[in-house]
This record gives sequence, structure tokens and C-alpha cells, in this order.
Amino acid sequence: MAGDAKPAPRTLQCPNCGAAVPLRAGGQSLVAACGHCKSVLDVTDPGLAILSSYAKAKVAEALLPMGLRGKLKGDQWEVIGFLRRTDGSGKYEWDEYLLFNPLKGFRWLVQSNGHWSFVTMTKQKPATLGTNVSYLKKTYKRFLGEAKVRYVEGEFYWRVKVGDKSDVADYVLPPFMLSKEASDGEVVWSLGEYVPRKQVEAAFPSANEFPVEIGVAPHQPSPYEGKKGQVWLVFLVFVGLLTLDQLVTAAASSGKNVLTKDGVFDPRKKGEPEISAPIVLDGGTANVEIETEAGTLDNNWLEMNVDLVNNATGETISVPQGIEFYHGVDDGESWVEGSRTATTLLSAVPEGSYTLTVAPAASNATPPVPTAWNMTVRRDVADWSNFWWGLGLLILYPIFVAFKSSAFETARWADADFTPGGGRNDE
Repeated sequence: MAGDAKPAPRTLQCPNCGAAVPLRAGGQSLVAACGHCKSVLDVTDPGLAILSSYAKAKVAEALLPMGLRGKLKGDQWEVIGFLRRTDGSGKYEWDEYLLFNPLKGFRWLVQSNGHWSFVTMTKQKPATLGTNVSYLKKTYKRFLGEAKVRYVEGEFYWRVKVGDKSDVADYVLPPFMLSKEASDGEVVWSLGEYVPRKQVEAAFPSANEFPVEIGVAPHQPSPYEGKKGQVWLVFLVFVGLLTLDQLVTAAASSGKNVLTKDGVFDPRKKGEPEISAPIVLDGGTANVEIETEAGTLDNNWLEMNVDLVNNATGETISVPQGIEFYHGVDDGESWVEGSRTATTLLSAVPEGSYTLTVAPAASNATPPVPTAWNMTVRRDVADWSNFWWGLGLLILYPIFVAFKSSAFETARWADADFTPGGGRNDE
């Protein structure tokens, strides 16, 4: 309301200390607290009866001073009252600022742990749904509590004093919170909307420093809630691109069979390593797959010591392949362990003429059993390992977001009397 003339409030004189007590919502306020001695006065009484007075030092400091004006939610408001309240245990406390606009009436600006809410009394009574409530066809989940007035400053439209208690039930549906307050047989419902701290700072500039947000407010919007669909959309797009790239690469791979070799390893005979005829690997640098199958291996292991030797340079690539296959029956249940096939992929082998040397070895089984094996060498095969690695890395993103979202909701409900499912947190 910068630039507007500010009408002078009606002034009363405190019967306790004689200090001036401004009355900014004259005709609508029922009580006012003296800013000097903090006595709470009944302004409807011609004698200004004292409803309560402080017997100890000031216990709270209003961040927004009385009389401060600001524009919030499109309207001009003036701060006329301040309450410090606690829950039933006295462990948690929050501040409530009463705002006044001659045309709009009263609103509340509530601050708890640096989080702010703009609160309006509702005209429609919510319907009860077990421990939750329904309001305007939306379900709000029970949160907590009980409230006790610890400090009063300014003026109010009901007779409030330090020590007043009321049964409070908060129900959340971010960014909104429904609050039910019952005292002296009267029930009042109000609807609060979460307001970012910076928005309140801009609306009500104060010489006092605003507290930073601590933890998660009961009705604070989750920064991850609106991102879940986007996260999965991004994930699916990248999976699609990764799959397309893999399919194109696989289609371009020749998978050429360059060698097939059979053999039988007999542990009773001391055989020499088997050497293949020269094989030609063409097409520049490409991968080579060596697959060995020991079809007759049974409850034993076979070690295939394979060397791929470049006939021009003598460079040797050693490829040890361990194959083991065991099976049996324990307590009437069959079990199988291992495989009769081993596959090794060499990622980048230059073109040229090569020779394959194979030297099998096996355990000292009793009795020794010959093992037949078959080896196949392929050039330029489709490799899916990078695809699966890429897919595994991509899935980490939505998992991370889901974890952060879950942690945010856990923090939201940590101090609630009730869990989102409706059960008590202290059960």
C-alpha cells in the first residue's frame, strides 16, 4: 500500500501501565494486547477489563511488526495481531500473524520453521472420511494436533489470552492444509495455502531477518511430484534412442563365422596343445567372439587355455575359459550349478592372419572321463553388453528421483500424529 495515506488507528489507554494501545480494526476486534506491558484488554468493555497479564519477560518477538502493510495474493493487508502457539507437548511452536483488510476482512499468515501459509476461514464444512476429511471433492490427510497460546500481541476478533488451549486437527493436501480448531464448544475450519518464504519477504519487507526453511512443512509442495512424468518421459526417450542405436549397430554387424573346431580332452593322455589352421580376420579392427561348448561335461570342470596369435607380429592374446557344470539332488530337490558353455568377447582385434592354440585341462576326476568340446570363432558380432550397461545407468535417474521423492514425503510425515495411511505414528 506504498504511497497510500495510512489512516490513524483509534488509540486506547492501557489501564495497567497507561501506555497507548492502537486499535487498527476498530469495531471488529474484541481484544487488544498492550505493546508495553503485554496485558490483554477486552476492548468491548468500557473499562478495558484486563483478560490476562504477563508475569514474566517477553517470550516471543514478532518478525512482522504491528501496523506493517504489504500486498499478498493480490490484496493489501495490515498486520494487526501476533500469536506464538505450541502443540500439546510444547515441543513444536509456530507464529500466527493476523492480517486485516477493511474490505476483505481477516486472514492469517502462519510461520513454522521458516515455512509460511496464507490462511482463510472456510465457508463450507468438510466431510469426515475416517481419520481424513473431504473438502470440495478432494481428500485431505490427517496430520496433528493440539494448540496452546503462549504469547499474544496486537488485537484480535475473539477473546484470546495466554494459556488458551484448543483441539486442532490439521489435514494436508499440498500445497493446502485444512485446519479444524475446537474450543469452548465452537468449531472453526480454515484453509491454508503454502507460500514460499521469498514471496512473503517481498510482500512484507521487514527490518528483521526472515528465518530459513527447516525440514519439510506438512503441506509444502514436493519439488519432485510434478517431475515424475517428465522423468519417465526423458527415460523412455533415451531408452528409445539407445535401443535404436543398438539395433542399427547389430544390423550392421556381420557375425561372420571364421572357425569351428572340435576336440576331445582325455585326462588319461598327455596331449599337446591343438593348433588351428591360419584364419583370416578382415574388416579392419573389430571384435572377436570365442564360444566353447563342452557337451559331455558332467559334475566336473574344464579349463580351455586359448591363445590367439597374430602370424605376422607374433602378438598373442590369451583367452582363458573356465567351464564347470554340476548337478545333484539334496533332500529330494534337484539342483544345477554352472554351465557347459563359455563365451569370451575380445572387443578390438586388428585384421590379419591368426592361429588359434588350444590347451585344455581338467580336474583329476575318478575315474577319468574324456570330455568332448566344440569351439566357434566369430568376427564382428553384435555386442549387447554396452546396451545393458547404458540401460542400467539410465534407470538410475528415475530411481534417484523416486528415492528423493520418498525421502521428502518421509520428512513431511515425520512429526505427524497420523501416517498417510490413517494410522497413528505412535502405534
